Amino acid sequence: MKRILLAFLSLTMATLTFAQYADVASVDADVASVDADVASVDADVDTGNADIATQKLEPKATMTFGFLNGGGGLVGADMEFLVADRVGIQLGAGLVSYGFGINYHLGKGVRTSMINFGLWHQGVGEGHTQTLIGPSYIFRAKKLFTSQIGLGFLYKEGPAWPADKVHSPVMLLYSLGIYLPL
Repeated sequence: MKRILLAFLSLTMATLTFAQYADVASVDADVASVDADVASVDADVDTGNADIATQKLEPKATMTFGFLNGGGGLVGADMEFLVADRVGIQLGAGLVSYGFGINYHLGKGVRTSMINFGLWHQGVGEGHTQTLIGPSYIFRAKKLFTSQIGLGFLYKEGPAWPADKVHSPVMLLYSLGIYLPL
């Protein structure tokens, strides 16, 4: 059995070696063809803008400040980090509120409008009024201005919610602010 295996390996090696030397002429012709193609492409490329060091990198994060940002607090801030070309993770905090969400950008990059699926937690401890979860559309202008509108579905009613008021199962979510790419 060892002799058969050894003979098979020897035959395989001999075949590969023969094939390698037989194809040298065709490989040389292929290399010459590729060299001609590269020379042709080099002649067509404008190297004036090819310096990578001078190219601007797109920002991968933003900071948003405004009214009803950061989980729906009176004033707040949100931080978003892109984890893919169109997907971002958002974390925020406001005046007695916090929130987080997942964003899907309608265009490539962090400066584009998006669809958000997020959680808004309004109030802390005994001051907690409600926790909402739901989708919203976030508009981003090319520079600075941002606004948000969406629907929040009641996830949890807090102890600060007035006992004499019936809580609506769906509420309007909105915010206004400015954003700064980082």
